[in-house]
Amino acid sequence: MAHQTDASARTASTSTSFLRRTAWMLLFGVAGLAGVAATAALQLTIDPTIAERSGLPADASLPVAVALSIATPAVLAVVATVVGTATAPRVGFRSFVHDHATDGRRVWSRVRESAPRAVVVGLATGVGIVALDVVLTAVVPSAAPTGASPGSVALVLASAPARFLFGGLAEELMLRWGLVSAIAWVLAAVVPGDRRRAVAWTAVVLAALAFGAAHLPQAAASMDLTLPVAARVVALNAIAGVVFGWLFIEDSLEAAMLAHASAHVILLGTALVGVA
Repeated sequence: MAHQTDASARTASTSTSFLRRTAWMLLFGVAGLAGVAATAALQLTIDPTIAERSGLPADASLPVAVALSIATPAVLAVVATVVGTATAPRVGFRSFVHDHATDGRRVWSRVRESAPRAVVVGLATGVGIVALDVVLTAVVPSAAPTGASPGSVALVLASAPARFLFGGLAEELMLRWGLVSAIAWVLAAVVPGDRRRAVAWTAVVLAALAFGAAHLPQAAASMDLTLPVAARVVALNAIAGVVFGWLFIEDSLEAAMLAHASAHVILLGTALVGVA
C-alpha cells in the first residue's frame, strides 16, 4: 500500500511539473498571439479591405476579425508547446525559461550571455535574405512578386508587433521548440546508433522547409503566387529557418528567438524603404 502511495505521489508530481513547464513555455505563444492581434487590429483599421484579401468575412466586426486571425495560430501554439515540452529535453535541446520552470535556474543572465551572438547572427541573416532576394529576382525575373498590394508606411509599421512578437517568439516556439524537437525525437527513436548531431540537423532542415512553406498563405494574400514566386518565398524563409535552427540546437530557444526578431529589424526597415 505504501509503495502504491509513493508511486501515485511521483506520478502526480511529474504531471504537475509538466503542466508548470508547459505553462511557462506557453507564455511565448501568448506574447506572439498578442502581436498578431495588435497587427490585425491596426491594419484592418487602416485598410478594411485586408479582411477580404486575407480570407476573413468582409462584414465581420473588428473584434471578430481579430479573433479569427489568431484562432489557428493559437491552436498551433498550444499543440507545439505541449509537444516541445514533452520532447525537447529528451533530445538535448534547451530553453532558459524551461530550465527555470524545471529547477529555478536563472533566465536573464543566461539570455544576456547568448544575446550578442544571436543579435549579430539575426541582423546578418536579415541582410543576407535581402541581398539574396535581390540577386534571385535579378537572375530569375519570374520569381519577382507580381500583383502585390501597394501597401503604405502605416501598414508596414502596423506589421511590427506581428513581426517581432509572433515571428520572433511564437514562430520559434512552434517550429523550433515544437516541430524540430518532435522530428528529432522520432528520428532518434528509429535511427540506429548515437547520431544525435545528424538527427538534430535533419530535423532543423525539415522544419526549415516547413517554415518556408508556412509563409505561402500570407504571400498568396498579397501577391500572385506563381511557381517561381512560391519557390522564392520558401527558399528565403527556409534559409532563415536553418540559421535559427542552428542557434536552437547549438545554444537555446531564446537565442533563436533573439536572432529571428533581429532579422526582422532589417526586413522591416527594407519594407519601409520599399513603400516610402
